[in-house]
Amino acid sequence: KNNLQIVTSFLNLQGRQLRDPQAKEAIAATRHRIDALAIVHQTLYQNERLESVDMRPFLTGLLNHLADALGMTEAGIRLVQSYSDIQRDADDAIPMALFIVEAVTNAMKYAFGDDGGEVSVTLAAEQDKVVLEIVDSGLGYDAEAQTSGLGSKLMMAFARQLSAEFSTESKPGEGCKHRLVMGV
Repeated sequence: KNNLQIVTSFLNLQGRQLRDPQAKEAIAATRHRIDALAIVHQTLYQNERLESVDMRPFLTGLLNHLADALGMTEAGIRLVQSYSDIQRDADDAIPMALFIVEAVTNAMKYAFGDDGGEVSVTLAAEQDKVVLEIVDSGLGYDAEAQTSGLGSKLMMAFARQLSAEFSTESKPGEGCKHRLVMGV
């Protein structure tokens, strides 16, 4: 975590020297992703057993911290969380958490207007699978036409790392649902 804070400090220093708005935005987005990674590690290492992670308290702590960092309450965005009692390998918990951070951050950046809305994060056991869903009640978009952003690419990479089936459903005006289906 300390190393990540040092990297964030370097990015802050570099960002202050930039004049180009796109470059400043890129530095800010990178800084935010590094902050998110620090949150994941901080939350993970509060767990006493590092080889196996109880996902309910891990994700609850992570999402509550992320909601504060993103200013969800101030933006009128309600966070709804529902987690079954599921244990995962620490090696799976990290990419799952980073997937969630990307999905929730993207929702906060792009999904909502001034009226706010809701983001729901659910982790459940279904037969011999574990299903993670992040659903927002936002503006939606054409999911087939928009998969080229860095956030989308990172989510696909985390899904591959988890050997998970990844799908996105969204239409303009109908919000967005990201779904990961993983083995037990």
